[in-house]
Amino acid sequence: MNALPFPTNPAIGARYQNWVWNGARWVCSPGGMVVITQVFRANGPYTPSVGLVTTVVTTIGGGAAGGSAGPGSILQVLGGGGGGSGGWSRVTLPAALVLGGVAVTIGAGGVPTDQNVNGGPGGVTSFGAFCVANGGSGGGWNGTGGPTNAWGEGGAGAVPGIGDLTFPGNDGEPGPYTNLAVAENNTYSGGMGGSVFGGSRNYAWGPNQIPGGLNAWPNTGAGGSGALLNQLATGAISEGGPGGSGFCWADDYCWLATGDGECGGQPTGQARVAWPGWRGDDC
Repeated sequence: MNALPFPTNPAIGARYQNWVWNGARWVCSPGGMVVITQVFRANGPYTPSVGLVTTVVTTIGGGAAGGSAGPGSILQVLGGGGGGSGGWSRVTLPAALVLGGVAVTIGAGGVPTDQNVNGGPGGVTSFGAFCVANGGSGGGWNGTGGPTNAWGEGGAGAVPGIGDLTFPGNDGEPGPYTNLAVAENNTYSGGMGGSVFGGSRNYAWGPNQIPGGLNAWPNTGAGGSGALLNQLATGAISEGGPGGSGFCWADDYCWLATGDGECGGQPTGQARVAWPGWRGDDC
């Protein structure tokens, strides 16, 4: 029997037709259903897996940037609000709807801004028009000319998108506003970014500190943390942290034909491993 053109350097669990790589050799496996997960961390095309019956798609929108802080007075503590997180959507699609492929767009994380403007919003993650997760809203800035005696407003989480099941994003935390009587060696932080998986937060101990907001992790949909200005009066501006980009994955449920137990070929130099019912005379 002629050898099939099996893939080179396969990962454990990789499948080719009715064969599966166990780390040492290709093993002939029984037919039935197998789940193949396709992961998208950047824009790209979705191509349905061989034997697709149904795909379950999940999208997470981009997180927004945290708000900026400053300028302030020598005894002020000012913190920008954390960025809101992206939303979460899921949909189940039959093979007939995706056989021609689908364009996947990953929402970008929000970009930090200077004073007087909230942090940039997160982008929309989409699997065509079938599954859409919106991006979060940017954290509020906190400084001279802004709201009086107010904390930096946390950015709103994304509104629900499109899918069989949709959830909004999580709001970012507000950043602090404090007028001190005298300089204090206290620890403060900007507002934490909202997230499905866990946001980020910065800290500053004592006066004359001006840490920028922390970046959210890529492909988490988390909001960036708000910036902080801790008792610093130099006219300085501290920017919030960028939001995390979105994410998409598709779980393809595929049918493996069983035939009569024949895998349709044998890898070069590899022993065949049969399943119950395999007939030794098939080769």
